[in-house]
Amino acid sequence: RSADGGLTWQKLPFPAAQATAVTTAGKDNVFAAAQYSGLYRSTDRGLTWGISDTGVLGRATAALCADTRGYLYISPEIYDSDSLIGLFQSIDAGSSWHQLNTPPRSDGFTTRYNVVSADSLGNVYAANGDIIRSTDYGATWNTVLREPNNTSLYWTFTLNPQSGTLITWTVDDVREHLALLISTDQGKSWSTVDITDPRVISPSFL
Repeated sequence: RSADGGLTWQKLPFPAAQATAVTTAGKDNVFAAAQYSGLYRSTDRGLTWGISDTGVLGRATAALCADTRGYLYISPEIYDSDSLIGLFQSIDAGSSWHQLNTPPRSDGFTTRYNVVSADSLGNVYAANGDIIRSTDYGATWNTVLREPNNTSLYWTFTLNPQSGTLITWTVDDVREHLALLISTDQGKSWSTVDITDPRVISPSFL
């Protein structure tokens, strides 16, 4: 962790070999998803850790985030239990979890969510081929981007948490270039930008 904007860093005593996702919820709570060993919670800014995936029995996590209320969202990386595929929420700092009622993917398949992220405006987004959004802290969801003919799937996105601007991308296999889709109105409308430079892999906000 860093307490000076990244100038210096302190190594924390994390109990697992590798953390695949990290998020904060409130002043002192830190959550870290560990590859193959579950979700951990620290209440002292990372000095000590305890397991925090009661109700989410997966031992690996595909996506993790917290919204402006401090509600947590997680998508377990599970392949042997249909009941655990999807998006789960905790409203009590990880003590318990419940599955959210998210819309089915446009091609009918049920998969994990590769990305879940929240902006400062109260929106929560998730991607599993389609991109979905909740404006009421996970209570209801609607699909904001899907490919009508199922020729392209949107597995991930980049979110500017201050403005709510979204960028997602897909690769055109025929022309072999990156197509960016950008929304500046929280997913209500999208514009497309073709990137022909093969060195561009994925965009991000600075």
